[in-house]
Amino acid sequence: MEDNDLSVRPVTRTFTSPAFGWLPTFSRTTTSVNGTRPQIAKEIEDALGQTAVAKFNAPGPIRYAKGTGTVVFGDFISATEQEDESPAVMFTVADHSRRRRDGVAVCLFGSMDNFPEVIRESGPRTEWGWSSSAARSVFKFLKSQGKEIEDYGFLDTPGDICYAALQIARDQGIYRASWECTYGLDRPWERAFTYGDAREAQWLAQIYLDMTRKDLEADGFDFPRWEEAIPYQRVLIGAPLWIRTPGPQAITLYAGREGELCQSTGIRSATSACSLARAWSNVARRAE
Repeated sequence: MEDNDLSVRPVTRTFTSPAFGWLPTFSRTTTSVNGTRPQIAKEIEDALGQTAVAKFNAPGPIRYAKGTGTVVFGDFISATEQEDESPAVMFTVADHSRRRRDGVAVCLFGSMDNFPEVIRESGPRTEWGWSSSAARSVFKFLKSQGKEIEDYGFLDTPGDICYAALQIARDQGIYRASWECTYGLDRPWERAFTYGDAREAQWLAQIYLDMTRKDLEADGFDFPRWEEAIPYQRVLIGAPLWIRTPGPQAITLYAGREGELCQSTGIRSATSACSLARAWSNVARRAE
């Protein structure tokens, strides 16, 4: 907050006991210097203003994006050898326009350390499945906040990074024949390394890479040949500032569940449970 010229006014609350005739009353006053989560969120949203985009058929590049929908989350596999780093990946979709529903893929990356303990300890249903050979390149791109693209011979353009990050967020963990696999929000519990999902989740993210279909075509991707691999009008790659859920029944964890038996789990304090993965994200100064 301080690094970005954002400040939160202290919140003072006074609690007074009820009066019962001869019993004395007492009061207690507490002050929160750092502000509450909703207050901090409001300060950030006010600072970003119209920079945070919610309509995705507008010209880019988008720097910040926000929306509401189902968010699938899990481990980001093979991204780093550092034991003190626990990368996470999240995937959701947004409407490109009224005519093109679910036309925007939103691929977010952060840290498992920002998940509450109950989620971290739940783990995925299975830990055997496909992981991307481009994971480390994507990881380094994200840690540089979109400033560095390493040339490993096959990832040397923004389009390459976009496609690799989309594959990781949407497809990681598949382990069946291609015609039996599920992708994105389609039965995500059938993919390895996936912990669960949050329904009706509100998210706000910093975007490091924004590519429309025209951008991808200009980068060498020949549609409609790539239609099945990239079935979106726009792909956003970035890191979440927050993901918030409306209530304790909004989160489903997949561990220990089979087939279609994935039902909601009553996670205590789910609103804070999905304040996920702020790592690598840096709130910009007020709309520069």
